[in-house]
Parts: sequence; structure tokens; C-alpha cells
Amino acid sequence: MSVKFRVGVDPGWGGRLDALLGPALRELFAPGGRIEWEVMPEPPGGVALPQDLRRYDGVLAMQMNFPAASFAGAERLVCIARWGVGFDRIDDAAATEADVLIALTPTAISHAVGEAEIALIFALAKQLPALDRRTREGRWRTDLPITGVDVAGKTLAPPSAWARSPRRCSAWRAASVSDACLPATRTVRRSAPPRWASS
Repeated sequence: MSVKFRVGVDPGWGGRLDALLGPALRELFAPGGRIEWEVMPEPPGGVALPQDLRRYDGVLAMQMNFPAASFAGAERLVCIARWGVGFDRIDDAAATEADVLIALTPTAISHAVGEAEIALIFALAKQLPALDRRTREGRWRTDLPITGVDVAGKTLAPPSAWARSPRRCSAWRAASVSDACLPATRTVRRSAPPRWASS
């Protein structure tokens, strides 16, 4: 009998797990296949425990933290796939030492981040923080000399992070912010395969 590839799912999704990942998990990890999955135990303090990681070949992570101590004796673990971007929750040096691959999903949050950027642009353009303070102080009828600027017609230059996610422009256009969105694109070509891919 062949041993199945076992995936542990971060419990940090809470009640959002089925809405966000349920259909994909059921399709990709269908019962009877070569992969099985389960929601991991809630870790104390949000830190992955070595004894839990030893049960899995892969982990689908969201909010869980993986310091160096988490990888102690986790010889079965081969991959941590993180929902989103950034290595701030994972000790990448310890993961490399343990021969564990870290995978990110930057495009999974492209529209959500794009919408947040739109909200911040509007808030700053219309000086909403200052207007909010004056309104809460009861000065909204007599003391509102604050003027903002219109965003319509402006050319929006995206931050450098857009080099990894130029699709965020579609979220901006969906909000009718501007057709003059200038995404940055970059193609990275490796001169040699990564170490883990070598035979």
C-alpha cells in the first residue's frame, strides 16, 4: 500500500476556510486520491510545533509562524505553501537547512491589495482623516476649510511591489480611478536551476 502525501492546513482561516479554499481542496485533494489533508491543531501562540509538522509532507499556511525551532526533527516536511507574500512568518534559513521548500502565492491577494490601495488613495486625496477628526469634534458645519483633490484624470504610478503583481491595475480600473495606470513588469530568468531542483 502506497503512503499518501499528507497536507496540513493552517487553522488560521477559521470560518473562512470553506469559502476561500473549500472548492479547491475538494477538487485537488479528492477522497481516494494520492493526497489527503486535514486542518492542523491550533498551535499555542500561533507558532507551529515540531511534533505537529512531523505528521505532514506539506503545510498550507496563512497566519502560522515557523521559527527555527519548528523545523526540529521535521524530516517528513518538504514544503510550506503560504497564502500571500513575504517570509516574515517563516525562518527561511532554518527551512533551507531542513530542506523545506517555501512557496508563495502573490497573485492570490492582488485584487484585495489593489482595493486597499484605492481606499488609501481616496482617503488621502479627499483628506478624510482630517475631516473625520473635525466632524467628531462637532466642527463639521462651521469649520471645514479643508479641500481635497480629484483623482479622476490623474496618472497613477504604482509602487515597486507592482513589479510582482501588475494585475492590480484591473482593480483600479474596475473602480474607474484611471485608465492611465502604469504597471511595472519584470521578468527574472535563472542562469541555473535552484539547488533543490538539481538531481
